[in-house]
Amino acid sequence: MQALQARVTLLSTDPFRGQNAARFEVREGDVEPDTGSSRAEVTGPTFDEGQDIYVRDAIRIPAGNTFSAPWQLIDQLHEKPWTGSPGIAVFLDAERRISISNGTGSPFYWQGPRLELERWYELIYRDNLSQDPTQGFVEVWLNGHPQTLTNGATRMYGRTIETPETYLKAGIYRSKFSTGTSIVEHADLGVGPTLASVLGR
Repeated sequence: MQALQARVTLLSTDPFRGQNAARFEVREGDVEPDTGSSRAEVTGPTFDEGQDIYVRDAIRIPAGNTFSAPWQLIDQLHEKPWTGSPGIAVFLDAERRISISNGTGSPFYWQGPRLELERWYELIYRDNLSQDPTQGFVEVWLNGHPQTLTNGATRMYGRTIETPETYLKAGIYRSKFSTGTSIVEHADLGVGPTLASVLGR
């Protein structure tokens, strides 16, 4: 875990589908000592180029969230060894609009809705991991509904991994210039080889 003490806590109040949830928080001036960044994240499993994975995460934004620009990530598939932006990142902007893109913003795969406060959302994204932009692709579901991506289809091709290995991170990672307090709750995070394997967990 990469977070300051007490910035990641477990909750049992109104959890998603009866499961415990984790509350992540980053405040102005927070610097995680191991990375020197403004973050509160947990690290998950590692995946290899060529794998086709489905990532499922239930997300809720509490009323106390006051995050302001410029940017923050709430999920990412971050390569290793790699010091650049992640191949796939889930962004949440200051208007609580969720999106998926490369960490640099291009390619930009999906622009989701503005999330309501205190409401759980079930996000699933499929990532076919490839450095070849003709082989890598992304698909997205929100609350069980397939999403139309920025190319007008439900699948969009692009370079989805920057090195042969990547690993999952969830929580909050934001610009050191961000203001306000970021609070995001995550629950029932999981990865599987098929859509059926992550639905109804």
